[in-house]
Amino acid sequence: MRVDLATTWGALEAGAEVSTSRTVAAGAAWLYGAQAIVVVFQFGYAALTSRIVSPEGFGAYGAALATMALVALLATGGLAPVMSRMAEIDAGRVRAVALASGGLGLVAMATLLVGAPAAAAVWGIADAVPPIRTTAAIVVVLPFSAVAMALARRAGRFRRLAVLTAGAGVCGLAVGAVVVAHYRTADSLLVAQITTQWIIAIGAAVSERRHLFGRPDLRHFRRDIGFSNRVTVSKVISYASGVLPKIVGSSTFGASLLGQWNRAEVVSSVPLQQVLTAFQQALYPEFRHDIDDNRRARRVWTDLLGMLAWLVLPAGAWLIGTLPVVVPVLFGGGWELAVVIAQVLVLYSAMQLVNVVLSTALEALGWFTVLWTGQTTVLVIVAVTSGVSAWTGTWWVLLVGPPLSIVIQHGIYTAAAAKRGYLDSKTLARSYWGAGAVALVVWGGVASVTAAGHDAAPGVRFALACAVLLLAAGAAWLTRRRLPPYQVAMRYGLLSRPK
Repeated sequence: MRVDLATTWGALEAGAEVSTSRTVAAGAAWLYGAQAIVVVFQFGYAALTSRIVSPEGFGAYGAALATMALVALLATGGLAPVMSRMAEIDAGRVRAVALASGGLGLVAMATLLVGAPAAAAVWGIADAVPPIRTTAAIVVVLPFSAVAMALARRAGRFRRLAVLTAGAGVCGLAVGAVVVAHYRTADSLLVAQITTQWIIAIGAAVSERRHLFGRPDLRHFRRDIGFSNRVTVSKVISYASGVLPKIVGSSTFGASLLGQWNRAEVVSSVPLQQVLTAFQQALYPEFRHDIDDNRRARRVWTDLLGMLAWLVLPAGAWLIGTLPVVVPVLFGGGWELAVVIAQVLVLYSAMQLVNVVLSTALEALGWFTVLWTGQTTVLVIVAVTSGVSAWTGTWWVLLVGPPLSIVIQHGIYTAAAAKRGYLDSKTLARSYWGAGAVALVVWGGVASVTAAGHDAAPGVRFALACAVLLLAAGAAWLTRRRLPPYQVAMRYGLLSRPK
């Protein structure tokens, strides 16, 4: 009997992709499920704290978080990606990186304790000094925690991580709510993160103790740290792009604007960031297979990005139309500006989710020149719009830079990947146009029905918005076989074929 090797290999490769797709989807589902549980409790936490702490207090809190993010970024850098892209888990190699992470955590803690006054001066918020120093209790464990969790993801222990992060998040919010209700200060808002991060660090260390503790092997240390440093450069550029509008807004328009921005993130970029984090963490280890071969990537990357656009853009459009109804009910009065900021942040975050998945793939392949080009372009655009805002005294110009820059950055990344044969640009463009058109229809429907019922109770207006969502979901179900995301899901075995 003759065996067609090409056909056999193709079948095996297709079977492997289906198995990998299901594994990644299951991992992402577990991670996002855990984050979704935390997000539900975060909404309750936000509703409570937004009625206790003033916008100025949230401004100081926002400045502390942004300052901590930079220090944590420099300390953590690319340590987690080093774990994720390892072809094989080498205990000695892991221990060397874990040892370095412990030292970096101590340096980060000292930096925040000493540099808090200078950081508060940059933000123009003197009251930010205590919360900035309080964040030192978080960053001291962040680098080690990042390594331990990345190791668990690399080993495929998604369910264990999901239980750990969900439990830690809920415990942290419960403890934080009690402390904020008692002290009512900006630095008390950080207790939730402190509690959460320490529980995660201890739990991950216990889970991965076999690989984390013992004699380190320094043979690969220089190469690993070199890759980590290149990842850090990329993240610092991205951080600068994200934080610059906030610094300009705070120093030009006051701490209240930064507080409004912080509350806007809770109902916009934070929930979408949870989706992004789950996908990114589950996908990163898989991109290592495409480092030396673009044959799989051209098909898989194109399908993945197209499917994400179809899922995220219409969902983001619905959220944009619903926010004017939800925010006043959730936060109470005094947060009207947060509604406008949140709508722009949802648009930005929805596009960013698709973009970050592609940039994650490029990072795993080591295409840092392409990454830095795109990130520098974003920084320039955001710097220009922020400068115009400060010069004209017009706050809304701050919101123009992020969504505009993400479109241009994604264009740079897709062009580079298509040129190297890693993307089918024509197929991807069709997916983007289709997803964008559906998103516009969804947004128009929600905006129309909520505007028509502007005199009705918030619950009625929200029910109208949900009716539009159900109508769109029903139309999608009836025409599912013609929709690209359904076709992709069937192709990779993410859905069962109808009998």
